[in-house]
Amino acid sequence: MSSIKYRPEIDGLRAIAIVPVLLFHLNPKWLRGGFMGVDVFFVISGYLITSIILTELNDGTFTFRGFWERRVRRIFPALAIMVITVLVLAWFLQFPPKLLTSIGKQALTVAGTVSNYGMLHLTSGYWSADADLIPLLHTWSLAIEEQFYLFLPAFLFLLFKFGKRSWAFGVLIFLTISSLLWCLKTSSQNDGGAFYLLPSRAWELFAGSILAFLSPSFFEKVPINVSRHAANFGLILIGLAYLTIDEKGFPGWKAVVPVLGAFIFIGFSGQGGWASKLLTLRPFVSVGKVSYSLYLWHWPALVFGKLFSDLFESTTIRWVAFLLSIFIAIGSYLLIESLGKKSKNIWKLSGSVFLILISLSIANVFIPQKSRGKFYAKSSIKEFDAFNRSKNLAERDLTVSKNADLVEKLYG
Repeated sequence: MSSIKYRPEIDGLRAIAIVPVLLFHLNPKWLRGGFMGVDVFFVISGYLITSIILTELNDGTFTFRGFWERRVRRIFPALAIMVITVLVLAWFLQFPPKLLTSIGKQALTVAGTVSNYGMLHLTSGYWSADADLIPLLHTWSLAIEEQFYLFLPAFLFLLFKFGKRSWAFGVLIFLTISSLLWCLKTSSQNDGGAFYLLPSRAWELFAGSILAFLSPSFFEKVPINVSRHAANFGLILIGLAYLTIDEKGFPGWKAVVPVLGAFIFIGFSGQGGWASKLLTLRPFVSVGKVSYSLYLWHWPALVFGKLFSDLFESTTIRWVAFLLSIFIAIGSYLLIESLGKKSKNIWKLSGSVFLILISLSIANVFIPQKSRGKFYAKSSIKEFDAFNRSKNLAERDLTVSKNADLVEKLYG
């Protein structure tokens, strides 16, 4: 198996992608554009995966089995354990039947790598209140990457086999522009598919693929000082996107900013610069390495905290859920992700875990238990006041009532 040169600054860039996502999900007011960390992840994924495929195609070592085995080792074990945990907790905590069924359906879409389509139909929009109560909502981005991984290796293999590398690059440019134009069109129409679906998001992954075709020969010809300034600018551009861009009309033209920033940084950071040096520091690299598990576990923890707390808007509850997810993510990285990488028979292991996941999903959908009663009970004034003293009595009652009504409406 061929490999590509390890670049610690890309792990550092993963940290720059995941931390804003976590902060945004904790409180959108803290970092209004933090959700765009996902767009940075898309560029990174497109670059790394395409680089590996191109290297193996050039060396004559590429096989579809080898490619998919690496993807399964990297993605599936931690993802499956997270979904199974959500299913088991939902059943054990005796959630209402409608909620159990909803979570079971979410899990089935994850298993089928189509959770982006599932979330499109389950929510009235990524930014809506009902989306905040869906524990597997965040898997939409993983589904986009998985669908991209289905297409990309076959696309490159066929073009390399029956054409030339230049043909592949030309087709790639065409597909990137086409996807971006589709993104702009659907975003302007407020189409939910613009956010959730691959056709309007593929250009972000293709941006990373273009980098893989250009690297390293193209960027090595650029003067070192120019490269360093460019890398610095790329990181600054990502930061400006997080600080200034909101969700209105997203993705659309707004998504170009973080994607362009990531593109510039990855392309030019190999020549150094303060941005590159910053992201190669151990704290950034360490967070970047655990970023996948952090992404997997943080959202279900926050949703469960909201779902069965009367103090829906409590900062304390959000922080407890957030801190818990960090510890779980570290354990997931050290134990589950490493197991996937080291397992001698990953297909047998993954098959067994997959069957458990499917069985639990079907059980939640078709054999929902009876609820013990109202899942989302209104809290007493005394209890709510202890955690939220800054709000007056009328505001507290209104907040609890609204959230109780929302869960009742969604899940019965």
